[in-house]
Amino acid sequence: MPRSSSRREFMKTSAALGAAVYVGHGVALGQEEKSPNAKVRYACIGVGGKGASDSADAASHGEIVAICDVDQRTLRKTAAREGYREAETFTDFREMFEKMADKIDAVTVSTPDHCHAPAAAMAMNLGKHCFTQKPLTHTVWEARRLQQIAKESGVKTMMGNQGTATDGLRRAAAILKAGHLGKIQSVHVFTNRPIWAQGGPRPKPTDKPSYLDC
Repeated sequence: MPRSSSRREFMKTSAALGAAVYVGHGVALGQEEKSPNAKVRYACIGVGGKGASDSADAASHGEIVAICDVDQRTLRKTAAREGYREAETFTDFREMFEKMADKIDAVTVSTPDHCHAPAAAMAMNLGKHCFTQKPLTHTVWEARRLQQIAKESGVKTMMGNQGTATDGLRRAAAILKAGHLGKIQSVHVFTNRPIWAQGGPRPKPTDKPSYLDC
């Protein structure tokens, strides 16, 4: 199955699960029962690059109520698209949560790596279900702390592992562990990576662009 299809299937399942959890949570707290057809209200932190596809998947299975990106060009471009026009825009996710915490059910985090753990932690501490891109954290302590917060908050979470988040990998591992293929003598792996420029020298310092809010 193409990777894009796998990602779409994941988000479809995730959105449905998020909706079910949210509705059940409301009933458990004695709140007014919500329709099972109610849309999951997403806030998307980081909407450029990988964040563009993550937020688009969320938009196709729920309602985008807020988008956040430090690049004002990306923010304006995304806000003009179908599915995002009613969303409030922010350049700081802390301000977004402060203003809209009660209007958000779930969050996608697709920022540069260093901000994954802080954004996810803040979202989960507010009781928001969270889909966070890899790498989830920079340290083992951060990973364990996020696990603890998720457990304490009772939220549903997933890391953006794309293809490895689907059942295919688990089925293959189960077949191997069960010995159905016999003793493995050799494994051959092929890849087209890297498919974009990587590495290279550190760029020279420059002034912060006017469109970057950081």
